[in-house]
Amino acid sequence: GGAYNISGASYNHANGETGNLMAISFSDATITAGAVTSTTNGLNIASTIAATTSTSGVKTVNAINIPSPTYSSCSGGATCTWNGLQITAPATTANFTTTGLKIVADSLTTNGDSAMSISAAALTTGQALKITAGGSTALTSGAGLLVTGPTGAAAIGSGLTQITATGPYTGTGGLLNVLATTSTAGTLANLTNNTASFTGTGINASFTGTTTGDDLLISPGAGVTSGSAIKVTASGTSAIANGLVQITHSGNYTGTGGLLN
Repeated sequence: GGAYNISGASYNHANGETGNLMAISFSDATITAGAVTSTTNGLNIASTIAATTSTSGVKTVNAINIPSPTYSSCSGGATCTWNGLQITAPATTANFTTTGLKIVADSLTTNGDSAMSISAAALTTGQALKITAGGSTALTSGAGLLVTGPTGAAAIGSGLTQITATGPYTGTGGLLNVLATTSTAGTLANLTNNTASFTGTGINASFTGTTTGDDLLISPGAGVTSGSAIKVTASGTSAIANGLVQITHSGNYTGTGGLLN
């Protein structure tokens, strides 16, 4: 059942019109003298789960639920777009900090909890998450996606960013595909760790099942002149004990290919 139910609304628009089934308009007009910290909510939804331990089954509570729409028709040359949620942020303004969508889940700790979950199991050529940032030239020191890890000495066991595929997939796109088809002087991928006395591993790759494949394939093309497919540069007066480039094989290998061919 429902305490509040609206149904049957229908719009027959003329060009340029916008229909709102419900419109809420409010303002924060605080004029109190002195330092005032306050919060204004246009809509506040508080939910409680109080199911008893004797009841079986999964109890699902959705603070906001938007079911799939019913597509009846979109003909006559029309193009129809459905957005489950549209949030339009204002232009950057001095003294204002704007966040288009903010999710606070600072109390989550265990595996299975998620601050955000996206399921798009039927996707073929679409995108489960699409981010367009910077326009043509606007993105300079910002980022299309910023992931910030722990500030303390936490042991990160599964990666700050983790990509997992359990199926026997094929294709050349890979689990991570970075494309820059028109850049002539940029850096495609930049990895930096300038911590003093670093004893960890900058890049760790394990491909123990490789037989006739290639663990690392670099194809610079036919235009290389003064550039390099691989360039290793070091400086300083430290004692290099194991070689700036080290190749190690502990097994009793055979063949004529050698460790470096």
